[in-house]
Amino acid sequence: MPNLGFGLLGHALARRADKIYAELLVERICDPLGLRSTRITLTEDMRSRLAQGHNQNLEPTPLWDIPTLAGAGAVRSTANDLTVFLEVCLGRRPSPLRAPIARLLETRRPTGVPGHEMGLGWFISSDHGDELAWKSGATGGFRTFIGFSTISHQGSIALSNAHYLEFIDLGMNLINPEFRPIGIRSLFGDGLATRH
Repeated sequence: MPNLGFGLLGHALARRADKIYAELLVERICDPLGLRSTRITLTEDMRSRLAQGHNQNLEPTPLWDIPTLAGAGAVRSTANDLTVFLEVCLGRRPSPLRAPIARLLETRRPTGVPGHEMGLGWFISSDHGDELAWKSGATGGFRTFIGFSTISHQGSIALSNAHYLEFIDLGMNLINPEFRPIGIRSLFGDGLATRH
């Protein structure tokens, strides 16, 4: 359950900084990277551009808010902002956060699934002579994927306003068509693998 850990870490960091997590996110990440449309608390303009989420039956579903453990998935963003973040991760865009972002891949821990490790916030999967750093997300009616190859320096961002289970496979295939993420569902437990 990595998202619970992310939520607890976000809460602890906010308490340490004596700020709410949404403020800390803007101050430490969004403003330095120039991410003007990445927020937890949406402006009226951002809310007017928000897509309607849909469940697996393509029925509209309400937007989730996660106020207590916001680090677990309360952040909303755009393809443009995620592209900026990905370009910093790939070293293609200058940023004051370039060195801290690079360090996220330096610390790695085993997951118990062959070919898969956990970095600081990134899953790291190896196959076909490639290594992909990636993160996916899902909240009510939405799915996201962002990832990149540490070898080819190709990346992908996939966003959906409908629940789609094989989203990780899609995002990885956009980076490397030969990559077959066998065993990834084991990272999330059997429940994810069996729902349709």
